[in-house]
Amino acid sequence: KRLALEKKFDKTDADYIKKFESTINSGMEAAQKELAAAIEAGDAQAQVLANKRIATLAFENARLETAKGDRENKAGVRSI
Repeated sequence: KRLALEKKFDKTDADYIKKFESTINSGMEAAQKELAAAIEAGDAQAQVLANKRIATLAFENARLETAKGDRENKAGVRSI
C-alpha cells in the first residue's frame, strides 16, 4: 500500500511540476513581449512592471529547478 501511495504522490508531483513549468514559460514569454512593447513605446512605467514580472518568474523558475533536482535525488535514493 505504501508503494502505491508513493507512486500516486510521484505522479501528482510530476504533473504539478509540469504545470508549474508551463505556467512559468508562458508567463516569461508574455512578460518579455510586454517589455519589448514598453521599450518600443518608451513607457518607463510599463518597462519597470515587465521587468518586475520577469524577475519574479526567474525566481519561480529557480525554485522549480530546485524542486526538480530534489525530486530526482529522491527518485535516485528510492531506486537504491
